[in-house]
This record gives sequence, structure tokens and C-alpha cells, in this order.
Amino acid sequence: MGRGKSLSEFEIGQILAYQSEGKSGRWIANRMNRSKSAINEFLKNPEQYGQAQRSGRPRTLSDRDRRHVLRLLTDENRSCSSAKNELGLDCHRSTIYRAARETEHVDFKKANHKPPLSKEHRAARVDFAKKYIDFGDNWSSIMFSDEKKFNLDGPDGFHYFWSDLRKEEKIFSKRQFGGGSVMVWAGISFNGTTDIAFLTPKMNSEDYQKVLESHLIPVFHEFCGTNGTFQQDNAPIHNSFSTRTWLSSQNIQIMNWPSRSPDLNPIENVWGTLARKVYQNGRQFSSKSELEKAISYEWTTIDQNYIQDLILSMKERLISVIEKKGAETSYWFLIFF
Repeated sequence: MGRGKSLSEFEIGQILAYQSEGKSGRWIANRMNRSKSAINEFLKNPEQYGQAQRSGRPRTLSDRDRRHVLRLLTDENRSCSSAKNELGLDCHRSTIYRAARETEHVDFKKANHKPPLSKEHRAARVDFAKKYIDFGDNWSSIMFSDEKKFNLDGPDGFHYFWSDLRKEEKIFSKRQFGGGSVMVWAGISFNGTTDIAFLTPKMNSEDYQKVLESHLIPVFHEFCGTNGTFQQDNAPIHNSFSTRTWLSSQNIQIMNWPSRSPDLNPIENVWGTLARKVYQNGRQFSSKSELEKAISYEWTTIDQNYIQDLILSMKERLISVIEKKGAETSYWFLIFF
């Protein structure tokens, strides 16, 4: 039988604390879910524990490297790959992953992205739901739009992170994770979708209008009709006087959208599907051009029947908002799966 995993510094501290309380080796072993022999080996000679020369391959990471790795993973939300590259370590990223997994106080957790809803947000959501509850077939004349960030080292929407269990749990913005990324924009409607647009950093209203001119205008009236409506969230460049004036000049009316309502926008669910396709089988990317190519291709594989089903769910979404008095609906959580 192979030798069991050595006691970590955290476990040693636990043992010493239990011993000071007069607990037996058997009690400590049961409490910590470790073998009695491992506990007794330490208790026999705590000062010399772990100093004996081991046979076999030496550890790739020194104790100093491990400390630096754990700091980058838990404090700065780095991926295993980016931590490895920043520290210049000559090892595979799986070595970093194992080192973190073997650390008692570090866990791999799903990030909590849920933004808070104030009383005003909830009231606005209910008002919107009541206004459009009987919109019916008119949803087919709406073009839903949104931006989405894709990272080189993994999806943005349902990111997992390394958490130090000794510290307060973190709440993340959907845009908080790094590793190199591209930002995209697109629109969906019952009758078709726009092409994917790749955005430049720090967009202003004029930049946004250029995106709409090249990607929205060519298809909007074809898909949504002469009386179609454009949906966008309340980002400053979307809601600026300049952008609203420009859309009006293009004979496009805008739907007034309640803030912090991703669960009402079916394109959010499409982003989740697209992310699963882009990052399937744990895929990561070495360059932005490689990531953009994958996004462009997978966007063309999104089934229009699936998009139609999402748009047809609008009444159910609005009913749920009213029933929950403006609180987040079950569609909110489906966005990140």
C-alpha cells in the first residue's frame, strides 16, 4: 500500500490544538478523517516530522513557489496558467492545480455574480412586466442586444475561482476576471441574428453607433419590420443623447429597459450557450485572434429555433417577475449554466 499524503501545516496546527485539549490520537484521527498511524507518526516526534529523506521524485514546486502560487490564485483571481507564466515556473499548469487542491484551506468555487436589486430596481422590473405582459406576437418585432466578454483562459459568465477559506467570501462582477479577453456585441430576433461584432477597448457613443451602423442597420428592418423595436441595456454609451438621437434618425425606436434585468433578456441565455460551445472540453486560447475565430464560428452554429423558443418565453419571464415582486427569477440563474 502506498504512503498516505503528509500532514499539511494546517493539519499539524489542528493536531497540536487537539492535543493541548487532551484528545487521544484515535480521537484526533477520527475527527480529521486521517489514519491513526499518520497522527501517531507526528505525535511521536513533532520536531522531526517531515524531515526524513524521501525516496522518489522531488517536488517540482518549492515551498516558496507554492506560497506565491496560492497568493496569485486566491488574492488576485489568477488562473493556474497565468500564475505559472507570471512566476516563470518550469512546470505544467496541472502541477499548479494539484498544489492548490492539496492545500487544506484552498477550495475551487463557483463565483457569485448576482448583482443586488434595490427596492427601486424591483419596482421598475414589476412595472415593465405589467406593461408588456400581453405583448404577445409583438415580441417577434424586437431585436434584443447585448455585449459579452470572452477570456482566453475560460468563460466569463460562470467562472470558478480559488478561494482561501480563511477569508471572507468574494462577490464578483461579471467583468472581473482577466487573462486576456475580447468583447463582442450581437443582436438576436425571432427571424434572425446580426453578425458578431468585436469591440475596441473603452468604447464611446460614437464607436457604439458605428457598430450598430455596420451590424444592426443592414438587417434590422428585414428581421423586425418597419415598426420594429431595438432593445439594449442602460449602459452610458447606449443611453446617451447622441446614441438615442442617432437611432431615431435611423427610424429605430428603443424599448425602455429596466436596469439589472439580465433574466429578461433572452440573448443572455444565448451567450451562455455560445460560451459552452467556445470553451467545450476545457478549451483555452493562446491569442485573441484564435479566440475570435472560435467565437465567430460557433455563433453561426446557434440554432434559430432555440432563439425563437427563448423569445417565446418572454411572457413566462414577466409573469415570474410579477410573482416574485421584482426579485430575480429562475431565468437569472440559467444564464450562467
